[in-house]
Parts: sequence; structure tokens; C-alpha cells
Amino acid sequence: VQNVGTGTVDYTITDNAGWLAVAPESGSSSGEQDEITITYDTEALNVGTYLGKITVADPDAVNSPQTITVSLTVRYHTGDFDRDNDVDLEDFGRFQRCLTGSGIAQTDSGCARALLDEDTDVDVLDTEIFIRCFSGPGVTATPGCAEE
Repeated sequence: VQNVGTGTVDYTITDNAGWLAVAPESGSSSGEQDEITITYDTEALNVGTYLGKITVADPDAVNSPQTITVSLTVRYHTGDFDRDNDVDLEDFGRFQRCLTGSGIAQTDSGCARALLDEDTDVDVLDTEIFIRCFSGPGVTATPGCAEE
């Protein structure tokens, strides 16, 4: 944040999304640039795209408020059920609980990420994809591993 006019701008910064945070939340500028840190937390977010807004305001500034739109896309590695960036035996345990067999639909919403071949069952075809994506503990999973 920087005041490019005269005087001092005493600003506050807010956001409108629970996954988004700014620090510091207020400050003042007489011409110097103030660095603002933006952080986000994806722990409670499902895969998808999320929009948030950051607002910088000073009621005495002529161009207040200023807004910045933030777009966050959450993706996961195929087979990474615990979202720790690897595909290992812990993930396989979760995957295994979702196995239904060929032609038997998996209807448990907790198993949606086990539907790796994009049909309604969790079977040997899904297992083959999981194995291709298996990276081991602490080893980052390979992006695109699900594609042949």
C-alpha cells in the first residue's frame, strides 16, 4: 500500500473470505510502500475455484475504498486423500475402504475422490490409476499421473 498523494493515508485492510487473511490489517503511508502479506488456508476447502475480495480503505482518501479480487483454485494430487502432497499407504488405506467392485456404484460422498476413472464404481480400473500415482511417504505425487 502506498500513498502517492500528499499527506498521510491511514488505511485499514479487510477481506471477505474465511480462507483469506491479510497482515497487517492497518497502517499508514506518507509515500513509502507498505508491504502487505496475503495468506490463504485450503484445509477446509474442497477442490474448486474460490473468489475473495480484499478492501483497502481510508475514509479521508478521495479514491477510497480500493478493492482487489483474489482467485484461488484448489487442486489435489490424484490419490492424495489426506492432502499431504504425497500418495502413500495412508492414502491407500482410505482408498481401499471405498472399493466396491466393478459395476457396483460407490454412493458414499466421502469416497468421491476414489472415483478415479470417472465412472460410478471404485474397482480394479481405479486401483490401477491409484498405483500409477503412488509416490511413497514424503515424496511429492506426480501431477498428471492419472493420465496414461
